[in-house]
Amino acid sequence: MFVPLVMMNLLIALMGGSYERIEQNTKNAMRRQRAELLVSLEVLMTDKERANPKYFPRWIHWYRPKERDEEDDGVENGVINGVGRQLDSAKKELQEQNAEIQKEMQTQNTEIKQELEARITTLQESADGAKKDNDEMKKEMKKEFEDRISSLQEKLEEQQAQTAKQLEQMAAQQSAQLQAILAAVSAAKGEPKPEPEPEPEDEPCGVQPQFPSA
Repeated sequence: MFVPLVMMNLLIALMGGSYERIEQNTKNAMRRQRAELLVSLEVLMTDKERANPKYFPRWIHWYRPKERDEEDDGVENGVINGVGRQLDSAKKELQEQNAEIQKEMQTQNTEIKQELEARITTLQESADGAKKDNDEMKKEMKKEFEDRISSLQEKLEEQQAQTAKQLEQMAAQQSAQLQAILAAVSAAKGEPKPEPEPEPEDEPCGVQPQFPSA
């Protein structure tokens, strides 16, 4: 069933091409006869008529459609030419589609590039903000650490002063107790009671407290 159908299409194409070739030959024969008629008329003209620019202009302007170039050049305007025109039309459409696709791709590339630049700028701003926050946090921690060190040093100095004062008080109490014991011993032996030694007026004690280093 397939082979007869193909052969039938081929026969139709050949017959169509033959008809168009005969028609083209007819057109060529008509043009040839017209040219021969013009030559015969030119032979009968005088020199004055031949010099007339109305009959023999210097230039001849001939306008013809672009799609009929192949027909005017004498090429068969058959099935093959029809297929060629279809291919040219399809090629033109593909070129237009390709140009549109390239234009759309350029537009998309530009949009993607702009979006990436915006994201990079946002990330850089975020990184700068995080760095700034980190620096401020470091400053706050350093200040807090220094304040704690100062507070500990003040407390340590206060404890050292209190300890020194307590030691002075203990030394004064022990000295008073020693004087009382000496007085009691002298009274028991019948010796005159020794006069109490004058107490030093807020003299610092020679013993300094030892604290472990912080």
